[in-house]
Amino acid sequence: MKFRGYGHDQSNAQVRDLLAERTLQHAQQLNKLGRRDEALAAVNQSLFWDPERRGAVDLRQSLLRKRARSRASEPEPGPEG
Repeated sequence: MKFRGYGHDQSNAQVRDLLAERTLQHAQQLNKLGRRDEALAAVNQSLFWDPERRGAVDLRQSLLRKRARSRASEPEPGPEG
């Protein structure tokens, strides 16, 4: 995922808050579309801007649980590969 916001003053709390919120909203939309890997990348970016953003923390945990369940339900590869 391309990092956005580098043209802004990253030390500005308002800018960081806005970037975290907008990136979280993007992650939520990706999740609704079933694009979980992209949603996880976006939510991680939101957490870069605000590591304690509650909605982002919750969404990340949910996406990681879904990923783990999905991988656990995948059949083991057979002897042919």
